Amino acid sequence: MMKTVLPDSTVDIKFSLCLIDGTVVDQTEGDETLQFTLGDGTLFAGLEKWLLGLAEGEHKQFTLFPDDAFGNPDPDNLVQMSRSDFPEDMDVARGLVIGFSGPAGEEVPGTIVAVEEDVITVDFNHPLAGQVLIFDVTVEKIYD
Repeated sequence: MMKTVLPDSTVDIKFSLCLIDGTVVDQTEGDETLQFTLGDGTLFAGLEKWLLGLAEGEHKQFTLFPDDAFGNPDPDNLVQMSRSDFPEDMDVARGLVIGFSGPAGEEVPGTIVAVEEDVITVDFNHPLAGQVLIFDVTVEKIYD
């Protein structure tokens, strides 16, 4: 019987995740594979669900809309901060991604989207929020 990916499968995959314009966001390189168990947090659930039912050796390409990927940007995740909240010697510039401490001590990335004299606007949405993505995957191996 042919093995297929189940909700608790451990698999080796080769993949690429690209923006609709072809810009590569993440991928395995050359002969490298990514090994993980579905549900372990390695891939987000929106990607894992596309693997379910695929057979060993099968190759597929999926188009992921924001609701199946990183969601849509939330305007509540745009935060205005005082320039004094940043180190004096830091060159704060539009597009800079900085790690901030979240409420539980975890690191949360924020992207600077506006710099005014005393106010800096930081976007805490996932950088891929609102993006349509192409997930190209080959299931190399499914473990029992």
